[in-house]
Amino acid sequence: MNSLTNQSEAIADYPPRKIIDDSSGGKMWECTASGHLRVLLFPESGDMDAITVYYKAGERWDGATVPAVLRGLIGDRLDDAWASASYVHDRFCDRSRSHVVRQLGDVLFWHLLRVNPAIPRWKRLVMFAGVRAWSIIMALARRFY
Repeated sequence: MNSLTNQSEAIADYPPRKIIDDSSGGKMWECTASGHLRVLLFPESGDMDAITVYYKAGERWDGATVPAVLRGLIGDRLDDAWASASYVHDRFCDRSRSHVVRQLGDVLFWHLLRVNPAIPRWKRLVMFAGVRAWSIIMALARRFY
C-alpha cells in the first residue's frame, strides 16, 4: 500500500509501470505489479479524506491523450510526470457510464496534476481544460445520440 502523505514524491512511482508496444504499433503503459494507492484529497485532515485506487499487474492505459496540435506545447502523452494522473483518470472514466463518476475522474486528474511540482501551473490548466471539454462533449453526445 502507498498512502500518499507526501504526494509530490510518491505519485511519480505509482502505479509501477513500463512502456510497452500495443497491438496497433503505438506505445502504452502497463502496470508491472498489483497494489493500491490512497489519494489524499485534503492532506491536512489525514487519511480520512482519501480515495483508494487499485491497480493490477498487466493493466494497460494509453497515458494522457494529447491532441496532435498540442503535443509540441504539452509534450509526450507517456510522460512520467502525469502517468499517475492519467491512470487514475482512465480508471474512473473508461469503466463508468455514470457522468458523476466521470466527473470524479476529472477532479482526481486535476488533483494529481496539482500536487506534482514537476508540472507547471499553465500546463496543468491546459490539460485539465482539455479533459473537462472532452467530458462535456461526450456527455452531450450521449444525451443526443
